[in-house]
Amino acid sequence: MRRVRVSSVSFYERFTGTFEEIFRKNIQHVLSLTEYAMLDRPDLVVLTETFPYVGLPIKERMKFAETSDGKTIRMFCKLASKYKTYIMVPILEIEGNCIYNSAVLIDRKGKVQGSYHKVHPTISESEAGICAGDIPVLFETDFGKLGVAICFDINFDDLFQAYRGKAKIVAFPSAFDGGFLIQSRAYWGRHFMVSAVRSGYGKIVDPLGRVISKSSTYNPVITKDINLDYEVLHIDYTYQKWKAIKRKYNGSIEIDVVRPEAEYMLVSNSNKVTVPDIMKEFGLENRDEYFRRSDKYRKMG
Repeated sequence: MRRVRVSSVSFYERFTGTFEEIFRKNIQHVLSLTEYAMLDRPDLVVLTETFPYVGLPIKERMKFAETSDGKTIRMFCKLASKYKTYIMVPILEIEGNCIYNSAVLIDRKGKVQGSYHKVHPTISESEAGICAGDIPVLFETDFGKLGVAICFDINFDDLFQAYRGKAKIVAFPSAFDGGFLIQSRAYWGRHFMVSAVRSGYGKIVDPLGRVISKSSTYNPVITKDINLDYEVLHIDYTYQKWKAIKRKYNGSIEIDVVRPEAEYMLVSNSNKVTVPDIMKEFGLENRDEYFRRSDKYRKMG
């Protein structure tokens, strides 16, 4: 069992004033929401894409770009250290001669672990001078590998191919809701998705593509316990083994089936046996391995 508590902090406010006042109000508002999220004692908090600049024209936003050790990040480092949690903070980040649309991960000690630079900026971002990142990033955390995609990234396969079968959670700080795209990416990647947005719904989606929590203007902060000791399998050649698995592990194993997709999540709630252990013991293969084996048979024919 690998229980992790994740929080999403969406940003629905629109402040007025000078550009400097809006920038300050945005940060203070999200700091307040993040403090509220801490009441649930999360292991990971995901904030909304470039939240400090909401309400600013895109060209003006560039003037407020910071380094990953700038004032904004330092404020959230204090929170991460105080509550011993990871926080993903999206900012416009200055690195070398470039400004990136970034997601900065702060660890439980309040230290910057690293940054992901949006690989697929929109045309308007590129026209404004935002540089494109060039690599996916898998952050190593104490609960497993964490991937990240920002907003427009969700439309492109290259990024998610890098996370497939490796990331257990993909954070999705975004300006837009993403709709079914988030569920689709979670489903094909066999990972959880945690989104935080400026419009629509922030969501926590499970590896079968099901929305298990959703925000709104009334509850911009959502928190959910998830178990990362899982695998996604196809029912073919495996459902006959379910009874033996359940009998041996006596109530500590979940088999969560979805139809008509004919797939399921195998989840261990035991501290004594892991899902990889069970799969090895009972000769099980995950969904992607099964599809690859099926494809080999097709080619042999």
